[in-house]
Amino acid sequence: MERLLNNELLGYLNNKRQVGVAPIVGPLNVRNEEIEDIAVFDVVDTRHKGLPVVRAFGEGHATYFNDSHTFKLKIIQYEDFLNALGDVSKHIKRPDLMLYTSELKSYFIIHEISIGSSRNKRKDGKHQLGNTIQLLNRIPAIKQYLSTFTNRLCILSGADGAVVTPNGIADAFSEIYHQIADPEPLNCAFCQKGGFDAFITHNIVLR
Repeated sequence: MERLLNNELLGYLNNKRQVGVAPIVGPLNVRNEEIEDIAVFDVVDTRHKGLPVVRAFGEGHATYFNDSHTFKLKIIQYEDFLNALGDVSKHIKRPDLMLYTSELKSYFIIHEISIGSSRNKRKDGKHQLGNTIQLLNRIPAIKQYLSTFTNRLCILSGADGAVVTPNGIADAFSEIYHQIADPEPLNCAFCQKGGFDAFITHNIVLR
């Protein structure tokens, strides 16, 4: 996916840039982190510039439960990548993260994290997620790549949805797993039309 962002997405945005805006010459650094053999972890939004987005359980804004499969994952700081394009991406909506399984084509997730309540962020979050799906599906190579994943998800998280567990349960993955509430469906027509299911949740379970 990093190569597609640098080649296909950057090329597309350069071609669509406004008059007077200089093109960006790549490749650019696509900030990403790899996850392996970690059953549960947190992420934070990308306003923490230059810092890792992956944190220990209980230290972030949303939680991933990697289930018994313990998928190998890559997390891309997508907002950071678009910000680096300056005026070339000036009017492009930008959710925080992209996460995908790097060996099996099981999950591709686009994730917007709100520090405040997800209820207050719902409208903006829908636009960020839906417009991103529209953009990616306009680029044939990226659209084809995304279609190879079994589960394609758009996730909107807010700080109001953190999982609450008694003392000690954080050490027992199975106990946490059984306490997770079902995600709330997010009515985002652009996501669904583009082949993605959309949800509001603080807790993302990879089965």
